[in-house]
Amino acid sequence: MGLLDNYTGIGMSPRPKWQHQIVINALLTNTALELRKKHLLMLSEATVTDNWDDLAPDSVIFDECFYPLCIIEIATHKELREIKNKCLCF
Repeated sequence: MGLLDNYTGIGMSPRPKWQHQIVINALLTNTALELRKKHLLMLSEATVTDNWDDLAPDSVIFDECFYPLCIIEIATHKELREIKNKCLCF
């Protein structure tokens, strides 16, 4: 059984390693301020469902009403096919 077989949330995996966190931090640092000027909010590991126990993607861009506009999952090339197929189901 693979990691994604019994998983229903949008996030893809357990807590990321430090290399993964560096990419998330760079993404937030370089884009969050510009998004705020447009009244958008970027959060890391925020759920996009009403279930706060749900796993979450690496980063989400929300509008003023906290509607998710963009869901960002940082992945390796090995994970890409699984993630792409999973996102097509939503």
